[in-house]
Amino acid sequence: MPRIRYLGWLKEAVGINEEFLPGSIKVSDILSRILSNKALKAPRNVTVLLNGKSLSDEEVKSAVAKDQDIVELLPVVSGG
Repeated sequence: MPRIRYLGWLKEAVGINEEFLPGSIKVSDILSRILSNKALKAPRNVTVLLNGKSLSDEEVKSAVAKDQDIVELLPVVSGG
């Protein structure tokens, strides 16, 4: 089961620090599921790490999280 970790304000918005999802799942499907909540930001405002490696937008589209993988969703910090 892939482990999904929510960091920064995402963990508060989602209501949990982490969860395990059954089987293999496309990383883009994880993002779609989480970010469908209107209170959350657009996917471009989230950095996705798969086993500690930052994924580009293209890599997110094709990456699959498998058993023992860790997907971390890190909101981009911005301000002014």
